Amino acid sequence: MENLKIDESKFIPGICLNAETGVLEISGNSGASAVEEYERSSGYWAIMLNWLEQYLQNPRPKTTFICKLKYFDTATPQYLLKVFKALGTLNEPYIAEIFWYVEKGDENMLEFIDDLNRILGSIQIQIVAE
Repeated sequence: MENLKIDESKFIPGICLNAETGVLEISGNSGASAVEEYERSSGYWAIMLNWLEQYLQNPRPKTTFICKLKYFDTATPQYLLKVFKALGTLNEPYIAEIFWYVEKGDENMLEFIDDLNRILGSIQIQIVAE
């Protein structure tokens, strides 16, 4: 399986999904300020979710998802939830973990992650303070 890398732009986060190491990373900003950007953003998430679906058919023993999003719009959480729920389907002997890097003092982001953890149940997001 090939790795997937998409460079970050103003409204599209960068991703580096490495099938060989099992390290999946997203960083930057996720938001659409115009219809054209929104359509490009939803296509971006479809590409990422399709890659993840294929990866989960033959994952590494340990999969690590690293989230370094600084800003995201109201549409982004639905996609993140799909990613996290997909990772939560991995069963032993496979391990999936999620690390979310949060700037110190960002109470809104911490509250959002707490809400996600309540929804996810089986897999929990671990917070890394920056």
